[in-house]
Amino acid sequence: MNLNQSHFASFTIVVTDSGLGGLSVTAGLEYQLKTLNQFGKINIIFFNSLADSNFGYNSMPTPEKKAEVFDSALSAIMKLYNPDLILIACNTLSVVYEQTHFAKESKTDVLGIIDLGVEMMLEEIKDNINNSFLLLGTPTTISSLSYYKRLIKEGIKEEFIINQSCPLLETAIQNDPESETVHRMITEFLADAKNKESENSRRIVAALCCTHYGYSEKVFYRAIKTVFEKEFTVVNPNKKMVEFVVNKLSSKRYNYSEISVEVVSQVKLKSNEIYSIVKTIKSISPVTASALNNYTYNNSLFTFIED
Repeated sequence: MNLNQSHFASFTIVVTDSGLGGLSVTAGLEYQLKTLNQFGKINIIFFNSLADSNFGYNSMPTPEKKAEVFDSALSAIMKLYNPDLILIACNTLSVVYEQTHFAKESKTDVLGIIDLGVEMMLEEIKDNINNSFLLLGTPTTISSLSYYKRLIKEGIKEEFIINQSCPLLETAIQNDPESETVHRMITEFLADAKNKESENSRRIVAALCCTHYGYSEKVFYRAIKTVFEKEFTVVNPNKKMVEFVVNKLSSKRYNYSEISVEVVSQVKLKSNEIYSIVKTIKSISPVTASALNNYTYNNSLFTFIED
Protein backbone atom coordinates (compact mmCIF):
# COMPACT_ATOMS: atom_id res chain seq x y z
CA MET A 1 0.00 0.00 0.00
CA ASN A 2 1.41 3.36 -1.08
CA LEU A 3 -0.30 6.19 0.78
CA ASN A 4 -0.27 9.63 -0.80
CA GLN A 5 1.45 11.61 1.94
CA SER A 6 1.13 15.08 0.44
CA HIS A 7 -1.90 16.10 2.45
CA PHE A 8 -1.78 14.22 5.73
CA ALA A 9 -2.83 17.41 7.54
CA SER A 10 -6.31 16.48 6.37
CA PHE A 11 -6.65 12.75 5.73
CA THR A 12 -9.86 10.76 5.24
CA ILE A 13 -10.15 7.08 6.11
CA VAL A 14 -13.25 5.02 5.40
CA VAL A 15 -13.59 1.81 7.42
CA THR A 16 -16.16 -0.57 5.98
CA ASP A 17 -17.75 -3.82 7.11
CA SER A 18 -20.92 -5.82 6.50
CA GLY A 19 -22.15 -5.04 10.00
CA LEU A 20 -20.60 -3.46 13.09
CA GLY A 21 -17.52 -5.63 13.60
CA GLY A 22 -15.28 -3.10 11.87
CA LEU A 23 -16.14 -0.53 14.53
CA SER A 24 -13.53 -2.30 16.66
CA VAL A 25 -10.94 -1.18 14.09
CA THR A 26 -12.44 2.32 14.02
CA ALA A 27 -12.27 2.50 17.81
CA GLY A 28 -8.69 1.23 17.85
CA LEU A 29 -7.66 3.81 15.26
CA GLU A 30 -9.29 6.63 17.18
CA TYR A 31 -7.52 5.60 20.38
CA GLN A 32 -4.07 5.19 18.81
CA LEU A 33 -4.20 8.35 16.68
CA LYS A 34 -5.44 10.43 19.59
CA THR A 35 -2.91 8.98 22.02
CA LEU A 36 0.09 9.53 19.76
CA ASN A 37 -1.17 13.05 18.92
CA GLN A 38 0.92 13.64 15.79
CA PHE A 39 -1.25 13.14 12.72
CA GLY A 40 -3.02 16.43 12.05
CA LYS A 41 -6.66 16.30 11.01
CA ILE A 42 -7.94 12.76 10.46
CA ASN A 43 -11.53 12.09 9.40
CA ILE A 44 -12.68 8.52 10.01
CA ILE A 45 -15.96 7.35 8.51
CA PHE A 46 -17.37 3.94 9.38
CA PHE A 47 -19.51 2.86 6.42
CA ASN A 48 -21.78 -0.14 6.97
CA SER A 49 -21.82 -1.95 3.60
CA LEU A 50 -24.71 -4.20 4.62
CA ALA A 51 -27.32 -3.60 1.92
CA ASP A 52 -30.39 -4.77 3.83
CA SER A 53 -30.96 -6.33 7.24
CA ASN A 54 -32.49 -9.36 5.49
CA PHE A 55 -29.89 -9.53 2.72
CA GLY A 56 -26.49 -10.26 4.27
CA TYR A 57 -23.47 -11.22 2.18
CA ASN A 58 -23.30 -14.71 3.66
CA SER A 59 -26.87 -15.37 2.46
CA MET A 60 -26.33 -14.11 -1.11
CA PRO A 61 -26.56 -16.93 -3.68
CA THR A 62 -23.33 -16.45 -5.65
CA PRO A 63 -19.90 -14.81 -5.41
CA GLU A 64 -20.91 -12.64 -8.37
CA LYS A 65 -23.91 -11.27 -6.47
CA LYS A 66 -21.76 -10.48 -3.45
CA ALA A 67 -19.28 -8.62 -5.66
CA GLU A 68 -22.07 -6.69 -7.39
CA VAL A 69 -23.50 -5.42 -4.11
CA PHE A 70 -20.12 -4.56 -2.59
CA ASP A 71 -19.16 -2.77 -5.82
CA SER A 72 -22.21 -0.56 -5.36
CA ALA A 73 -21.21 0.22 -1.77
CA LEU A 74 -17.63 1.05 -2.79
CA SER A 75 -18.86 3.39 -5.53
CA ALA A 76 -21.01 5.19 -2.95
CA ILE A 77 -18.02 5.50 -0.62
CA MET A 78 -15.98 7.17 -3.35
CA LYS A 79 -18.80 9.49 -4.40
CA LEU A 80 -19.67 10.59 -0.87
CA TYR A 81 -16.25 10.79 0.77
CA ASN A 82 -13.45 10.48 -1.82
CA PRO A 83 -11.26 8.88 0.87
CA ASP A 84 -7.47 8.70 0.89
CA LEU A 85 -7.67 5.16 2.27
CA ILE A 86 -10.35 2.46 2.48
CA LEU A 87 -9.99 -0.19 5.17
CA ILE A 88 -11.99 -3.36 4.55
CA ALA A 89 -12.34 -4.30 8.22
CA CYS A 90 -14.25 -7.44 7.35
CA ASN A 91 -12.92 -10.84 6.35
CA THR A 92 -16.01 -11.66 4.30
CA LEU A 93 -15.76 -8.42 2.29
CA SER A 94 -11.98 -8.80 1.93
CA VAL A 95 -12.73 -12.06 0.11
CA VAL A 96 -15.50 -10.47 -1.96
CA TYR A 97 -13.37 -7.41 -2.82
CA GLU A 98 -11.02 -9.43 -5.01
CA GLN A 99 -13.94 -10.13 -7.39
CA THR A 100 -15.18 -6.53 -7.70
CA HIS A 101 -14.74 -4.17 -10.63
CA PHE A 102 -13.57 -1.58 -8.10
CA ALA A 103 -10.54 -3.72 -7.23
CA LYS A 104 -9.50 -3.80 -10.88
CA GLU A 105 -10.14 -0.15 -11.72
CA SER A 106 -9.71 2.07 -8.65
CA LYS A 107 -6.50 3.93 -7.84
CA THR A 108 -7.56 4.56 -4.24
CA ASP A 109 -5.50 2.79 -1.56
CA VAL A 110 -7.48 -0.17 -0.21
CA LEU A 111 -6.34 -2.44 2.62
CA GLY A 112 -8.06 -5.75 3.32
CA ILE A 113 -7.64 -7.62 6.57
CA ILE A 114 -6.77 -11.15 5.42
CA ASP A 115 -3.09 -10.66 4.50
CA LEU A 116 -2.56 -8.86 7.80
CA GLY A 117 -4.17 -11.78 9.65
CA VAL A 118 -1.88 -14.31 7.95
CA GLU A 119 1.17 -12.17 8.74
CA MET A 120 0.11 -12.02 12.37
CA MET A 121 -0.35 -15.80 12.53
CA LEU A 122 3.07 -16.49 11.07
CA GLU A 123 4.62 -14.21 13.68
CA GLU A 124 3.31 -16.64 16.31
CA ILE A 125 5.33 -19.63 15.10
CA LYS A 126 7.64 -20.53 17.97
CA ASP A 127 10.46 -23.01 18.58
CA ASN A 128 9.68 -24.98 15.40
CA ILE A 129 7.07 -26.96 17.28
CA ASN A 130 3.97 -28.27 15.53
CA ASN A 131 1.62 -25.30 15.62
CA SER A 132 -1.97 -25.91 14.55
CA PHE A 133 -3.57 -22.88 12.91
CA LEU A 134 -7.22 -22.68 13.90
CA LEU A 135 -9.13 -20.46 11.47
CA LEU A 136 -12.43 -19.26 12.94
CA GLY A 137 -14.69 -17.29 10.62
CA THR A 138 -17.96 -16.87 8.74
CA PRO A 139 -19.05 -19.45 6.14
CA THR A 140 -18.00 -17.10 3.30
CA THR A 141 -14.52 -16.54 4.74
CA ILE A 142 -13.85 -20.19 5.55
CA SER A 143 -15.29 -21.63 2.32
CA SER A 144 -13.20 -19.21 0.26
CA LEU A 145 -10.05 -20.87 1.67
CA SER A 146 -8.36 -17.46 1.55
CA TYR A 147 -6.46 -17.92 4.80
CA TYR A 148 -5.83 -21.60 4.09
CA LYS A 149 -4.25 -20.95 0.67
CA ARG A 150 -2.02 -18.18 2.02
CA LEU A 151 -0.79 -20.40 4.86
CA ILE A 152 -0.10 -23.27 2.45
CA LYS A 153 1.85 -20.84 0.26
CA GLU A 154 3.94 -19.92 3.31
CA GLY A 155 4.87 -23.56 3.83
CA ILE A 156 2.39 -24.57 6.53
CA LYS A 157 1.43 -28.23 6.22
CA GLU A 158 -2.22 -29.00 5.47
CA GLU A 159 -2.54 -31.25 8.51
CA PHE A 160 -1.85 -28.28 10.78
CA ILE A 161 -4.61 -26.04 9.39
CA ILE A 162 -8.10 -26.31 10.91
CA ASN A 163 -10.88 -24.54 9.00
CA GLN A 164 -13.82 -23.88 11.32
CA SER A 165 -16.93 -22.13 10.02
CA CYS A 166 -19.01 -20.41 12.72
CA PRO A 167 -22.45 -19.71 11.18
CA LEU A 168 -24.37 -16.77 12.71
CA LEU A 169 -21.81 -16.22 15.45
CA GLU A 170 -21.18 -12.65 14.27
CA THR A 171 -24.90 -11.90 14.68
CA ALA A 172 -24.96 -13.25 18.22
CA ILE A 173 -21.84 -11.25 19.12
CA GLN A 174 -23.35 -8.06 17.70
CA ASN A 175 -26.37 -8.59 19.95
CA ASP A 176 -24.24 -9.14 23.07
CA PRO A 177 -20.52 -10.07 22.89
CA GLU A 178 -20.46 -11.74 26.31
CA SER A 179 -23.85 -13.45 26.39
CA GLU A 180 -24.42 -17.07 27.34
CA THR A 181 -25.50 -17.69 23.74
CA VAL A 182 -22.15 -16.46 22.44
CA HIS A 183 -20.25 -18.55 24.99
CA ARG A 184 -22.25 -21.67 24.09
CA MET A 185 -21.80 -21.19 20.34
CA ILE A 186 -18.06 -20.58 20.64
CA THR A 187 -17.63 -23.67 22.81
CA GLU A 188 -19.56 -25.82 20.33
CA PHE A 189 -17.56 -24.55 17.35
CA LEU A 190 -14.30 -25.16 19.19
CA ALA A 191 -15.35 -28.70 20.11
CA ASP A 192 -16.00 -29.34 16.42
CA ALA A 193 -12.59 -27.89 15.56
CA LYS A 194 -10.86 -30.10 18.14
CA ASN A 195 -12.16 -33.15 16.29
CA LYS A 196 -10.25 -31.96 13.19
CA GLU A 197 -6.99 -31.34 15.06
CA SER A 198 -3.86 -33.26 14.04
CA GLU A 199 -2.68 -35.75 16.62
CA ASN A 200 0.80 -34.25 16.15
CA SER A 201 -0.34 -30.77 17.18
CA ARG A 202 1.41 -29.34 20.22
CA ARG A 203 0.21 -25.72 20.20
CA ILE A 204 -2.83 -23.83 18.90
CA VAL A 205 -2.68 -20.50 17.06
CA ALA A 206 -6.34 -19.45 17.00
CA ALA A 207 -7.13 -16.72 14.48
CA LEU A 208 -10.29 -14.62 14.87
CA CYS A 209 -11.06 -14.32 11.15
CA CYS A 210 -14.10 -12.10 11.60
CA THR A 211 -13.86 -8.54 12.93
CA HIS A 212 -16.90 -9.13 15.15
CA TYR A 213 -15.01 -11.83 17.05
CA GLY A 214 -12.65 -9.27 18.58
CA TYR A 215 -15.48 -8.04 20.81
CA SER A 216 -15.60 -11.53 22.35
CA GLU A 217 -11.84 -12.14 22.51
CA LYS A 218 -11.95 -12.90 26.24
CA VAL A 219 -14.72 -15.46 25.70
CA PHE A 220 -12.66 -17.16 22.98
CA TYR A 221 -9.64 -17.18 25.25
CA ARG A 222 -11.49 -18.92 28.10
CA ALA A 223 -13.19 -21.42 25.79
CA ILE A 224 -10.01 -22.37 23.91
CA LYS A 225 -8.22 -22.95 27.21
CA THR A 226 -11.01 -25.27 28.35
CA VAL A 227 -11.56 -27.17 25.09
CA PHE A 228 -7.99 -27.73 23.88
CA GLU A 229 -6.12 -27.99 27.20
CA LYS A 230 -2.73 -27.12 25.67
CA GLU A 231 -0.56 -24.10 24.94
CA PHE A 232 -2.30 -21.59 22.70
CA THR A 233 -2.42 -18.00 21.55
CA VAL A 234 -5.29 -15.94 20.15
CA VAL A 235 -4.62 -13.78 17.09
CA ASN A 236 -6.88 -10.77 16.49
CA PRO A 237 -6.17 -9.23 13.01
CA ASN A 238 -8.17 -6.11 13.97
CA LYS A 239 -5.19 -5.02 16.07
CA LYS A 240 -2.77 -5.63 13.20
CA MET A 241 -4.84 -3.44 10.88
CA VAL A 242 -4.74 -0.56 13.36
CA GLU A 243 -1.00 -1.00 13.89
CA PHE A 244 -0.32 -1.10 10.14
CA VAL A 245 -2.23 2.11 9.41
CA VAL A 246 -0.71 4.02 12.33
CA ASN A 247 2.80 3.01 11.23
CA LYS A 248 2.09 4.18 7.67
CA LEU A 249 0.71 7.51 8.82
CA SER A 250 3.67 8.05 11.15
CA SER A 251 5.96 8.86 8.22
CA LYS A 252 4.74 12.47 8.35
CA ARG A 253 4.19 14.10 11.72
CA TYR A 254 2.36 17.12 13.08
CA ASN A 255 2.26 18.57 16.57
CA TYR A 256 -1.42 17.77 17.11
CA SER A 257 -4.20 15.35 16.21
CA GLU A 258 -7.79 16.29 15.49
CA ILE A 259 -9.77 13.07 15.10
CA SER A 260 -13.38 13.02 13.94
CA VAL A 261 -15.53 9.91 13.59
CA GLU A 262 -18.79 9.42 11.71
CA VAL A 263 -20.91 6.27 11.45
CA VAL A 264 -23.27 5.77 8.50
CA SER A 265 -25.52 2.84 7.71
CA GLN A 266 -27.99 1.87 5.01
CA VAL A 267 -29.79 -0.41 7.46
CA LYS A 268 -31.43 0.74 10.65
CA LEU A 269 -29.33 -0.41 13.59
CA LYS A 270 -31.00 -2.18 16.48
CA SER A 271 -30.90 -0.40 19.83
CA ASN A 272 -29.58 -3.48 21.66
CA GLU A 273 -26.73 -3.80 19.14
CA ILE A 274 -25.79 -0.16 19.55
CA TYR A 275 -25.89 -0.51 23.33
CA SER A 276 -23.71 -3.64 23.41
CA ILE A 277 -21.03 -2.21 21.07
CA VAL A 278 -20.99 1.19 22.81
CA LYS A 279 -20.55 -0.54 26.16
CA THR A 280 -17.58 -2.46 24.75
CA ILE A 281 -15.69 0.45 23.14
CA LYS A 282 -16.59 3.61 25.06
CA SER A 283 -13.83 3.35 27.67
CA ILE A 284 -11.04 3.63 25.10
CA SER A 285 -12.85 5.31 22.21
CA PRO A 286 -15.49 7.76 23.41
CA VAL A 287 -15.67 9.60 20.07
CA THR A 288 -16.44 6.37 18.20
CA ALA A 289 -18.98 5.37 20.84
CA SER A 290 -20.69 8.77 20.51
CA ALA A 291 -20.68 8.49 16.70
CA LEU A 292 -22.40 5.11 16.93
CA ASN A 293 -24.99 6.47 19.34
CA ASN A 294 -25.67 9.29 16.89
CA TYR A 295 -25.18 7.39 13.64
CA THR A 296 -26.57 8.54 10.28
CA TYR A 297 -29.25 6.28 8.85
CA ASN A 298 -29.74 6.59 5.09
CA ASN A 299 -31.60 3.78 3.35
CA SER A 300 -30.42 4.92 -0.09
CA LEU A 301 -26.65 5.08 0.39
CA PHE A 302 -26.16 2.55 -2.40
CA THR A 303 -28.33 0.45 -4.70
CA PHE A 304 -28.86 -3.28 -4.91
CA ILE A 305 -31.37 -5.66 -6.42
CA GLU A 306 -32.33 -8.66 -4.32
CA ASP A 307 -32.66 -11.70 -6.57
